[in-house]
Amino acid sequence: MIHHTHTKKELCQIIEVFDLQEHFEDHWEMDKEEIVDKLETYLRDCKHIPRDDLYFVIEDVEQLKEYLQKPNQYRISVKEKDEMINIAKDIIFYCKQGFLLSMTDFYDIDDLIEKAQKISFYGNTPSIARAIRLLNKDPKIKTPIQIIQSGKVKLEQRRKKEKELLKKGQYKANKGKYIVSFD
Repeated sequence: MIHHTHTKKELCQIIEVFDLQEHFEDHWEMDKEEIVDKLETYLRDCKHIPRDDLYFVIEDVEQLKEYLQKPNQYRISVKEKDEMINIAKDIIFYCKQGFLLSMTDFYDIDDLIEKAQKISFYGNTPSIARAIRLLNKDPKIKTPIQIIQSGKVKLEQRRKKEKELLKKGQYKANKGKYIVSFD
């Protein structure tokens, strides 16, 4: 049930964030396999967990199970990450060149969509998210490609947008004496 890409540290953080310490005594001293076994057993019978809006952005037990079943987005090999970023760069180049396939290495629009869907799972990486957002503006793409991001990244982006909006509409007046001279 729990995907193997989740680290022991992350599983221990889940135990702490969702107040499961009473069921997992000395969880930092356990092996990862022990934690996985106990957590799977606990989640099978669990009906309710506290909501988390800060770290994992998970509302109920079903969302936590779904999160743990999917691969960890933060754990990706350097080789895979380089490959994903290179695809993202090619997509960004395609978008900046006016959505012309002849200017890129993509064979056809289906090849482009297939590669975009492949990298969309790693939406926590900013260049990948940007590439997918730009690609979704292409009129040849009928159904937009969803960027898959963790709740933490979505929350950070929302806060960042809110700060930018607050700064944009501000009027600032400076008081004091000013000398204006015309030559």
